[in-house]
Amino acid sequence: MKVAVIFAAGAGRRLNPLTQTIHKSLIKIDELPLIEYLINNLLTLKTLKEIIVVTGYRHEDFLYLKDKYLNLKIIINQDYQTHNSAYVLSLLPKDIFEHDLFFISGDFVMKENCFSDQINDNVMAALKRVNTKEDWSYKLDQSGNIVGLEKNTEFNSLLASEWSHINHEWSKRIASNLNNEQELAILRRTMIGQYLINRSLKDKVSLKPYLLAYNSFWDLDDQHDLERIKKYFHSS
Repeated sequence: MKVAVIFAAGAGRRLNPLTQTIHKSLIKIDELPLIEYLINNLLTLKTLKEIIVVTGYRHEDFLYLKDKYLNLKIIINQDYQTHNSAYVLSLLPKDIFEHDLFFISGDFVMKENCFSDQINDNVMAALKRVNTKEDWSYKLDQSGNIVGLEKNTEFNSLLASEWSHINHEWSKRIASNLNNEQELAILRRTMIGQYLINRSLKDKVSLKPYLLAYNSFWDLDDQHDLERIKKYFHSS
C-alpha cells in the first residue's frame, strides 16, 4: 500500500502580496484549489492507503479537506518557519513507514496525472529541460542514479521536480534513524529532496529520475510561475 504526504506548510513569500491572504496551495484554477488537483489524482490509485497533508502557515484554511475527503489527515508543523522540510519526517506517524511513500510538494501543479500504482521503485520526479534558464538539476552517476542537486543552465540536464517515491523497504530503514538526535539535527536543516539523496548514498539505495512531460507539470514559486501555469493549464 501507498501513503502520500503533501508538504503544504510554507508561507510562499515570493508570491506576496497574493499569499498574505491565501496559501499558495489553495490558489484556485478553474475554481478548484491547486492542492485538490493533487488529492484527486492521488485518489485514483488503487493502492492508496491515506493522504497526509502537512500544514503550517494558514493551517486553519486546510481543515475543510478532512470533511471533504476520506482517509485524509492533517498534521501541523509548528516549526515550519525555522526548520527545513525534511523535519516533517519526524512528525509523521511511525506506522506509515511500513508502506511505500509519496512525498509531494503542495505547490506541485498537475495538468495530467503522473501518479501510478506501478511506481514501486525509489524515484524522484524530473523534467527534461527545454531552455537554459538557471534552475535546480539532478547530478547523476554513471549508473543513472541521482547523487546530488546543482544549479545549472545545461540544456540536456534533468530539472528536479516536486515529488519523490520511496518503497517500503527503504522507508523502514529511513524510519529506523528518525529517533537519533544527530539525524534530527540533520532533518531540521535539510530540504526533503536533498535529504533523500543524501540518505540514498548512505544506505546504498538506487534512486532514479522519473521523467515527466515539461509543459504538463510545474512548481509554483512566484508570479511568473503562476502566469505560466494559467497559460499552459488548458492547452492541448
